[in-house]
Amino acid sequence: MRLPLIVIIFLFLNIQSYAGANIWGLNNIQKINNNPSAPYNDYTDLDKAEQISRPTLCKFDSSTENNSQCEKNKSNYNNWYAQLQTGLIFPLLKSNKILIDNGSNFPSPENMDTYSVKHDNQGSIMFTIGEKINTPLSFIKYYTLSGRLQYTFANNLDGSIMQYSDPMFLNYNYNWKLSNLILTTETKLGLLNVEKMSFYINGGLGISFNRAQSYKESPLINVTPRANPDFSDNTETNFTYHIGFGADYKFIPKWLVSFGYEFSSLGDFISGKGATTWANESLKLRSYKTNTILFGVTHFIN
Repeated sequence: MRLPLIVIIFLFLNIQSYAGANIWGLNNIQKINNNPSAPYNDYTDLDKAEQISRPTLCKFDSSTENNSQCEKNKSNYNNWYAQLQTGLIFPLLKSNKILIDNGSNFPSPENMDTYSVKHDNQGSIMFTIGEKINTPLSFIKYYTLSGRLQYTFANNLDGSIMQYSDPMFLNYNYNWKLSNLILTTETKLGLLNVEKMSFYINGGLGISFNRAQSYKESPLINVTPRANPDFSDNTETNFTYHIGFGADYKFIPKWLVSFGYEFSSLGDFISGKGATTWANESLKLRSYKTNTILFGVTHFIN
């Protein structure tokens, strides 16, 4: 009789527990899950914390050790920069003479006047703004995408005028001023880093506004002045490109000095029409090319 009594008591307690839970609605309460829910991540190690925001961590961590690490990490980011350069230009001329029809109707070459060409070196100033983009590649450390504005100061182009292309009629000297304004898009590839020095190659494409102006001529001694051709001022728009190489040196944080070389092709310089006999003629200096030695200073904005 004792065994059935125990069974009866056990059944009674289970029925009472079930009934109470249903009466009070306790079965509708979800069980607590001690495991963390899926949307939450455990950022306990540094690598995962860096995924949140390395710049934010750097901003609020003032320890010396972490500051040096942050400075190192900043070099891995893309950087906007501004650069100011000056250049010494050495012109490369396709020809050392210019031929102009003198209107004489003589047989060639007497129908042409020959202008000899001598030139001065030029100065130039350039302003560039762009973005430096670091790469994980071993052979290209970084590349840049930028725009450049360049102004070349006037070059005195001068020489003698040989009328009828005959040395017996070497009668005049002339002077002509050439300058240009150049707009280019440019890229630079960083190839090698040696401590604070970085070596690069660069190139660019764009347009050059070539200005020819201020034509003047004067007779030699004992020569009667002729009617001045008075070639007018003119600006030609030409396709231009440049390629070069150089080195950047980081002398303080966010500042570089650079030295480089560039070869440029600037197109043609053409004067406006002349006066009287030369009303249909222009001075034409074709395929103007240059070698340039550059010095520059670069500042990284961010």
